[in-house]
Amino acid sequence: MLGIFNMMTVLVKERIGEIGIRKAIGATPKSIQKMILIEAVLITLFSGVIGLIIGYIIVMLTNLYIVASSDSEPFLILSINLPIILGALILLVLAGSIAGIIPARKASNVLPVKALRELNN
Repeated sequence: MLGIFNMMTVLVKERIGEIGIRKAIGATPKSIQKMILIEAVLITLFSGVIGLIIGYIIVMLTNLYIVASSDSEPFLILSINLPIILGALILLVLAGSIAGIIPARKASNVLPVKALRELNN
């Protein structure tokens, strides 16, 4: 969660000029917050799905190795539990949205003039 928070804080600082332009042309603070929160959720969801795919591949390769290396029926084959996977994804998205709240609030409180000044520097 701390990594997501840091990444979103850096993202907001790097895009301060864009946020200032959006606010200057009439974007509301809620729309800025929604934009940052959606990005945080999508980044965590995408990363979680990639991690789950890599984990699934590792489990399948380990199962193939166990079956291939034993002469008799193996007593333990790794399995994947779908409710646990869905719970992990939900928890990950929840953590991503919580970690994106503070950077989203900071982004929505930026003054357009100050943000545009940062853009010129």
